[in-house]
Amino acid sequence: MSVQTQKNVMNVMVGEEFDSAAIAVASLQITDPTVTATYIEDGGVVALGLGAAGEVILPASATNTIANFPSIRLVQRIGNLLNFSPRIQGVDVLHFDGVDGVAGAEQVSIVGYNGTTGAIDNSGTDFVLTYVGLWDDMMWSKQQYRKAYDYYSTAATQQSIAKQLSFDINNDGYHMTLAGTGPQVSCTVLSDGTTQIAPSTAATIAVVNGSDVATLDVAQANLQAIGTVIRLGGAAATVAQPVYIVIGNSTTDSTLSSVQVRLHTYFQGATATLTLGTNADGITGSTNYGLRFVGLPLTWVKDFFKYKRVQFRIEIKGFGTTTVTTPTTMSMGRGDFRHVAEMESFAAGNEGALNRTIVPLPTGRQVTPTDGSIPLYDAIMIEWADRTKKSPISGSVPMQAQLFVYTPDSTNGARNSTRLLDQLNEWMVSAGQLAQTV
Repeated sequence: MSVQTQKNVMNVMVGEEFDSAAIAVASLQITDPTVTATYIEDGGVVALGLGAAGEVILPASATNTIANFPSIRLVQRIGNLLNFSPRIQGVDVLHFDGVDGVAGAEQVSIVGYNGTTGAIDNSGTDFVLTYVGLWDDMMWSKQQYRKAYDYYSTAATQQSIAKQLSFDINNDGYHMTLAGTGPQVSCTVLSDGTTQIAPSTAATIAVVNGSDVATLDVAQANLQAIGTVIRLGGAAATVAQPVYIVIGNSTTDSTLSSVQVRLHTYFQGATATLTLGTNADGITGSTNYGLRFVGLPLTWVKDFFKYKRVQFRIEIKGFGTTTVTTPTTMSMGRGDFRHVAEMESFAAGNEGALNRTIVPLPTGRQVTPTDGSIPLYDAIMIEWADRTKKSPISGSVPMQAQLFVYTPDSTNGARNSTRLLDQLNEWMVSAGQLAQTV
């Protein structure tokens, strides 16, 4: 189960995208669904204000103040149902924030050559590289996850070190996949070679993620020779792209066809047919090598496997002056659909969905797509101190409460959030808060 931190009460509303312009606030209504031209859109979230004339759609004008509307609440249409938030008194508002969605990032760490500078110091004989997983705060909360990989040679080269360790690490990840858990990182080799192998009679090379076999459209001896270094996945002269080393062809491996080669490790990029000379080619002139580690997406199932990203540390021993750099640190981002889905599910407990031990879990209200079709959301958050005392089972007064409104971080999703903020900003300013954008 995905447990969140909350104040006494937390509510979550998840808006949807509008295919056309949002209905103007002045025309909007929530009382007659038969008048489709003005009835709140499916997935729409709007504010209602309680004033002298009763509860109305909160206007988007200068009259929209807590003097005229002492309290508000939000309403969300989900299909044929309307979902209302708790009532918020203007004098009770503590915080009002708007946050633009920001995509997360996987960690990238590099040992040795990083695409610009650096090298693997191969002056030693025993090279030990240890991967330390830092992301798991459940199973490995008391003791770090550590996996060591060793390479020994009395005649080590930068290429041989990078070749063997990348194979060992990716092969280990492959067996994790077979076990059902999956690899935590990918490991590719970087090289500073830029001289393309010529002539290039073959036009394409096809690669498959997780396979160590690459297929040319026609046979080409100089690309299929044992030891050939092939850059795959980017411009041929771009040293930031990974390289793979040919270790087998149809002459040495009977399982390969005349146009295939076996790579030194499983291909870590996306399955594709790459154009030689453009985003793939054989290269020569490599002097410096490096190992690039990239965190891989973890298994996520709402309410079973929590949204996390891999965070790790690379430790090296016997590598002499070799450096480890981390050009990209792990970031969870803001408004990732997985986190929004978890927030929505957890907040349902404040509305009565408390039993989290039944399998399958009660579904309740679910608006956030869990397939990633809407990858990123903007967020509006309101926090207030509820001073009302409605029943003997209410929390202590004042009782802090939170309301989160998520809307897709897209042009169509902005139509939903922009209209809501047009309503809320004037009212919140009169309550002592700052106007917000997302």
